[in-house]
Amino acid sequence: AGAEQQSAGALVWRVLAQDYSQGAEMECLLGISNEFVALLDLATKEVVFNCFCADVIGWTPDSCSLKIFYGRGNHIFIRAPENNPEEVKEIVQRLRVMTSGAETVEMTLRRNGLGQLG
Repeated sequence: AGAEQQSAGALVWRVLAQDYSQGAEMECLLGISNEFVALLDLATKEVVFNCFCADVIGWTPDSCSLKIFYGRGNHIFIRAPENNPEEVKEIVQRLRVMTSGAETVEMTLRRNGLGQLG
């Protein structure tokens, strides 16, 4: 990626964000700066989500969508308009640069004879 990935100011992408309270998607701008991750609802011009980059714990990318986990495991779900996989790759690259989170890994945990994990 280019030098803009190192920029302290926010890089912004147009995304579709899942609104779980309404059960619908809303058009948003996703901004990731060196300090914040924020979603701005394009219809109302209101911030509908924000957290510190330090609170981002990980992300799960799909070809055209992305879950961003923060805090104690809460998440936001966003989708690239026109199902553009390049947008998701750019967002993931920015998350790698600006947060201490990591891409999620699926794993199977085994239990011992006592039923304990590990």
